[in-house]
Amino acid sequence: MTRRILSLLFAGAAASQAAKRKRKPKPKKETAEKPSAKREKLLESLRQADADFAEATRLHRLDGWMSFFLEDATAFPVGKPLISGHEELRTFYAKMFEDPNLEISWKPVKADVAESGDLGYTIGTAEFRTKAKDGSPVIRPGKYLTVWKKQKDGGWKVAADLGN
Repeated sequence: MTRRILSLLFAGAAASQAAKRKRKPKPKKETAEKPSAKREKLLESLRQADADFAEATRLHRLDGWMSFFLEDATAFPVGKPLISGHEELRTFYAKMFEDPNLEISWKPVKADVAESGDLGYTIGTAEFRTKAKDGSPVIRPGKYLTVWKKQKDGGWKVAADLGN
């Protein structure tokens, strides 16, 4: 009886080991150090969207700025309630662009996309330039976080924007 039990245990163990050897190895998980080609393409398109956003703003001011926001986008103005919706955002940002000397530039220093590829964010530095009443230059540095949502056409639009 003991021999039979031991034989069954050894046979089961051997079968288990054979099954383990036949299993296909699990694919390695993507790491931050080695992004896949697809992920790198998404990151590059997100960085490009951020650069296009800055260029459209430089060339077309408020209209260029607003062209990158989703209809239901949200902004986080300092000391004020959240602002959501295209019209409310346009009204709020129009005040900023009333200054004819205002120049805004920015560049991302970090970008990432969700595994799903439909959401991403950029973090970067900004610079606001204008002139004081006496004509002297006024330069104000800033930082920003922009949350982007991938569109059906493959482009990116701003879902939320926070700057200081």
